[in-house]
Amino acid sequence: MKEKTKQKKRIPSVYNHDYSGLHGKAIDFFKPKTFEELKEFVQKNDKITIRGNGSGLRGGCLPQQDKVLDMTKLNKILSIDVNRMFVEVETGVILADLKNYLAPLGYEIPLLVSSEKIATIGGLIATNTPGIRSMKYGRFTEWINWIEIINANGKIERRSRVDLGDYAGMEGITGVICKASLKIMKRVERTAAIFSGDFIGDILEKVQELKRNRNVCAIELIDKKISEYLLLPFKYHLIVEYDSLEGDRKGVDYVQTMELLFLTYNVMLNREKKYRIEDFKIFL
Repeated sequence: MKEKTKQKKRIPSVYNHDYSGLHGKAIDFFKPKTFEELKEFVQKNDKITIRGNGSGLRGGCLPQQDKVLDMTKLNKILSIDVNRMFVEVETGVILADLKNYLAPLGYEIPLLVSSEKIATIGGLIATNTPGIRSMKYGRFTEWINWIEIINANGKIERRSRVDLGDYAGMEGITGVICKASLKIMKRVERTAAIFSGDFIGDILEKVQELKRNRNVCAIELIDKKISEYLLLPFKYHLIVEYDSLEGDRKGVDYVQTMELLFLTYNVMLNREKKYRIEDFKIFL
């Protein structure tokens, strides 16, 4: 009697792609649901590529004949301490979901990321994402108290802010980031404004004026060609967001303005995909 042929495991094509436009080659994948499953997988496998939802722009989550470690099932919000102003999460949590959890409680993580509806906390830490409000709120590391990582031996270790540089921005090559304590703040009511002009010199003068305003948390320049593509007048435009009520776009108008800002990022991203971007890590 012939033995049944072992069916080859189908690898989803999504594991070979991210937003960089580059391509990878996965030989297997695993989606742990518990830390025990995660530790066991790390202990038994050498060549691993760690992945969230693949919203990165540098190809850091693309495997090269590796096994993909998909962290998206480790997506629990573990606890919140409003007195000490932090929230603890598993790193498969999506940023937008975390914001939606915090908002009814009157708190927020103020970082604004164009891919936040799919970007995981682990991916944002691994890339040390700056976000759209970085001029005021910095990069993602500014909002981390500590992280827990799994090293090559499958051991869980906690790393404080002092050691974040060994993991944040390293694209997952130094350890599996599995848990994090993140700072939170009281939620802010924001408004927006749009300024336009025919000459770039006038726009740059406006930028210098806006940067002196402590309530401004984001400024985005839209050039004339992208403005025309977005059905705006053929001029330079500035989209400005305020941590106050001084912007003239409030409520629904504010939401529509921020949607325009996200659309601008998507247009610029599609333009950048024409070029290959190398993102080297240099160890000294």
